Amino acid sequence: MDDASSIFDLAVIGGGINGAGIAFDAAGRGARVLLLERGDLASRTSSASTKLIRAGLFRYDHLGGRELMPATRTAWTATATLPGGDFSPQDLEALIAGLARDYPFLAPADARRIGKAYGTDARRWLGDARSWADLGGHYGAGLTSAEVDWMTAREWAVSSEDILWRRSKLGLVLGAEGRNRLAADLKEQAA
Repeated sequence: MDDASSIFDLAVIGGGINGAGIAFDAAGRGARVLLLERGDLASRTSSASTKLIRAGLFRYDHLGGRELMPATRTAWTATATLPGGDFSPQDLEALIAGLARDYPFLAPADARRIGKAYGTDARRWLGDARSWADLGGHYGAGLTSAEVDWMTAREWAVSSEDILWRRSKLGLVLGAEGRNRLAADLKEQAA
C-alpha cells in the first residue's frame, strides 16, 4: 500500500473553519487534500475560532515540489494586520464584553459572533444602533442590513454566497427565507 505522502499533497488536521478553509482553498488549487477531524466538521467552529488569522500564518507555497501559491515579490503581509484585527488575541474577551455592554440589544452569542468576525471594526458598522431595528432589515441568525452593507462596501462581498459562506458562514444556520431575501436584496442593489 502506498503511504499517505504519495496519495495526498496536503494533510490538514482540524476541520474547524480555519482547517476547512485551508483544505477547501488548497483543493481548489488542485492539491489532493486529506482533512482530519476528531469530531464532526465545524463542530466547534463558532466557539474556537477568532476568525482573525493573520496573513502569512498558513503558507504552503511548495508542497510536494508543486507550487500552489505563487510567491509574492515582497512579504508586505508578514506584519500587516487584518481589518479589525488591531488588538491582541488576549483582548478578544474584553472586546466582546465591550460590545455586549455598549449594544445591550445583542444577545451574548451575537456579540461573540460579531466580535470574533469583525474585531474592532464591529463598532464601525454597528454605529449608534440602540436596537436591532436600527441596523435595518434582519435576515435571521443575527445578520442585518447594516452588516451586509459593511460586507459589500468594505469586504468585497458581491453575492449572498460571499456573505453566507465565504465571509460569515451564517449559511450554516440561516433559513431558506432569509437566504432568499438576502439574494433578492443583493440582486436588486446590483441592478
